[in-house]
Amino acid sequence: MGGRSRDDLHSVLAAQQTRVRYCYEMARREGSEPEGTVTVRLGIGPDGAVQAAEVIENQTGSSSFGDCVLSAARRAVFPAAEGRIVVILPFALQGGGLQ
Repeated sequence: MGGRSRDDLHSVLAAQQTRVRYCYEMARREGSEPEGTVTVRLGIGPDGAVQAAEVIENQTGSSSFGDCVLSAARRAVFPAAEGRIVVILPFALQGGGLQ
């Protein structure tokens, strides 16, 4: 993974959970109860910054929730490593919490 371990990726994503919870609360305020999975593809550069991001699947029924999760994922900063990598990350939401 371009010098990044799975543990590196999981640690960064765990730090994003607060932002994803915020997305959930915002969706609830707008009247939806998102449940399901938002899958995001990220291109991570050698410096650890997210260079490209897109939602490749949103099963939650809430486009605003998917957009918010994408925004949170774009803010993630990964450890620097050699080369660029692409990762696909599912954010699964069930019963108001990430799975």
